[in-house]
Amino acid sequence: MAEKKERKPRLRVSKVKAAPKTPWGSPANPKLWEARTSYGAKNRTSVVRFTPEELWLACVEYFEWIEANPLKEAKLVSYKGDSTLEYVPKMRAMTMFSLYIFLDITIDTWKSYTTRPGYEEVTQLVESIIRDQKFTAAAADLLNANLIARDLGLAERTVSDATVNLKDDRSPEEIAAGIESKLAGIAARRDKT
Repeated sequence: MAEKKERKPRLRVSKVKAAPKTPWGSPANPKLWEARTSYGAKNRTSVVRFTPEELWLACVEYFEWIEANPLKEAKLVSYKGDSTLEYVPKMRAMTMFSLYIFLDITIDTWKSYTTRPGYEEVTQLVESIIRDQKFTAAAADLLNANLIARDLGLAERTVSDATVNLKDDRSPEEIAAGIESKLAGIAARRDKT
């Protein structure tokens, strides 16, 4: 009688199609630091200067890039002994830091835009959009609610305003007599048992 050969599960990695090119020339899902806005100064050695309109358009380009480039989670799927590695898209959260990278500016540059005339409205709107995207996605369980709550400053905090008054109006002799009385009562109870 022929012995049955034990079948070992195989791991197959599904082939990923070549990603289409983006305006930046890299594959569709490029790394954030490879993506840069098409607005503003092109010379990397100079400070990127935006007009308020260019800043808004560059931020809209960032929002579109975030939506078009979700993170990809690798999931191992097994069916009838065959295992396949599948990639599942996961929402990419908008953050101010990733916006700075995309715009190729520093935090200080952004802060200076928030105080410049003509830029306040754009910067406030952009910050509100990013905050709303994170809050809404966390509420819908698309992003980790605990991380987003901490990031947005929404973490639960308990504040105690309790005050304890340790002032005793009795004289030291009265306090000592009270303590002796309590100790005598404790000793009496112990003696009964």
